[in-house]
Amino acid sequence: MIINKIKLNNFGIFRGQHEIDIAPKNEKPVILFGALNGSGKTTLLEGIQIALYGQSSKVGFRGKKNYHQYLKSMINHYSEENESTYLEIIFTENIEGTNEEFILKREWKEIAGEIKESVSIFNELIFDGLTSVGVDEFMEDIMPSSISNLFFFDGEKIETLAMPEKSKHIIQDGIYSLLGIHSISDLINSLTIFERRKLSENAKDEDIQKINNFDKKIEDLENKIAILKQDKSASLNQLDSLNKKLKENSHQLKSNGYELFKQRDSIRKENIELEQYKEKIFSELSDLAFEKTALVMVENQINELREELVSSSGFNASNINLLSNEFEAIKNISRDSTIQNYLDERLMKLKSSIDSMSYDIDINLIPDSNFFKQIKDQNKTLQDEYQSLIQKIKTNDNQLKAIPEEDTIKKYVEIELELTEKIKDQELNIRVQQQRIDEIRIELDKCYYEKDSQFKELSEKQVKNDLDQIIIAKSQKTRNTLQEYRKRLVQNQIAKLEDLISKSYASMQRKEDRQLRFKIVPDSFTLIINENQKEIDVADLSAGEKQLVAISILWSLTKSSSKSFPSLIDTPLARLDSEHRQNIVKNYFPKTSEQVLIFSTDEEVYGKHYQALKSNISHEYLINFDGNLKTSQFTSGYFNS
Repeated sequence: MIINKIKLNNFGIFRGQHEIDIAPKNEKPVILFGALNGSGKTTLLEGIQIALYGQSSKVGFRGKKNYHQYLKSMINHYSEENESTYLEIIFTENIEGTNEEFILKREWKEIAGEIKESVSIFNELIFDGLTSVGVDEFMEDIMPSSISNLFFFDGEKIETLAMPEKSKHIIQDGIYSLLGIHSISDLINSLTIFERRKLSENAKDEDIQKINNFDKKIEDLENKIAILKQDKSASLNQLDSLNKKLKENSHQLKSNGYELFKQRDSIRKENIELEQYKEKIFSELSDLAFEKTALVMVENQINELREELVSSSGFNASNINLLSNEFEAIKNISRDSTIQNYLDERLMKLKSSIDSMSYDIDINLIPDSNFFKQIKDQNKTLQDEYQSLIQKIKTNDNQLKAIPEEDTIKKYVEIELELTEKIKDQELNIRVQQQRIDEIRIELDKCYYEKDSQFKELSEKQVKNDLDQIIIAKSQKTRNTLQEYRKRLVQNQIAKLEDLISKSYASMQRKEDRQLRFKIVPDSFTLIINENQKEIDVADLSAGEKQLVAISILWSLTKSSSKSFPSLIDTPLARLDSEHRQNIVKNYFPKTSEQVLIFSTDEEVYGKHYQALKSNISHEYLINFDGNLKTSQFTSGYFNS
């Protein structure tokens, strides 16, 4: 099935008639819609589902409205009284090997306070009255409503499909509907009814009553299951509502500085430690200044002293005395007056220079350039660290000032605790409801088995006609064969589906992510997740990982189908980080179907994600609200493209 065009008239926020072409072109499956919140994105998505399925659609009718109340609420407020509201889907479907175009038009109007609805089908522009009467059955054959949530899904809510209580029903419905197993079950039931009628022709009243008792019990059990399913569905809707409220409250907490509030004590503790460390660094700086830094102030003078000592002759008071003694010894040996006079004059000059230069200083004790460099480097390191501590303390002080008072966020914290408790209670309630459904199903299976045994006993006892015996025996054999065939078909499909889910998940995850494998329990269709041969709880996965698991389930079911349906994806990347987004944009969107309608805000498919998707896009539309015309409109193009 390919949707070629969509027409809306006075539907919701769309005043007047609007038409968009969404037929894929040049093997580019993606039709990208950009829309800000409140511009009509959700309205369009709901409109497509309402047009296709009417009362059987899974849009939820926005709260507790029934179907006709919903239709009434979706009549545009500015439409004229004599104007009708309608949705029209023009689509192509392969009928017995030939592509045929159909027009499905669902129209309604409020008359005397009541909603009057009509549905029409046109085949190749020719009105098809017979199909129009049975339009629900016609659409069920093309695209069963029971599996429509495989193709219409919301990225904000899809992660919940990864939870076992939801995923097993999605998997079972998907396998049964997409593979036509429902048809096999219908045939088995038809054979059972046939056998009963044949047996009833010859059975006694008390035997018929036994069968009727089984039928009554089966009917009661099935009604109980139906009621429990409705209750569970309501509980799931309430759970979704609670999760939405929790998310909104979390946003309020975040905007009111709750994350900082939670860090208040740790910031205060850190500041105390920083102050203590700052005092330590200050003490080290003071010691350094007292012991060594002052020498830096006279570095030039000390360098000059070293130079003078290096260039000096090296005489000092002690070696002058030695020289004097040596000179006296020379004078005693030599009687030459000239030499004696020279020695006396030289000794006098040396003695006169002792007072002008300090020759007693050891040059090795005088600081050199390496000494001064070490002092400067040490001083700079301590100064930098000291300033860094001051800045960190200042930053923490500013954060502490920005932290709201406890009374400001107290109400939001209380709401969070209350909602969290309600969510836990609701999840427990859902598990209890599912457990009760499973218990009744076991009882129902037992009842069916006992009824079959009663049929068999009745057949052996009551059927005297040889031909009837042969007919009933053949029917029973065929029914048993069909049951075994159904069982093996499901088992084979489960094995294929397990592999597809594992591969689909691997293609969308990050390379460094965990390697997960998926198994499906044949009897219950429960999804089991293994990591390194150990079973893990779905609740332990992140929101993004749950969304990938859910997408993998849906993708794998559609891969398993021999049919092709459009995929409509709302807020597709809302719960994913950047890298997961890129993998889904590259590996999922272009491959999930021959036609993929993506409804995105300006914070999802943009930048590199938009560029990665662009080569697969056939059409781009922006949905904007025009305040002057009081309607949302479709314009070609995308955000900043």
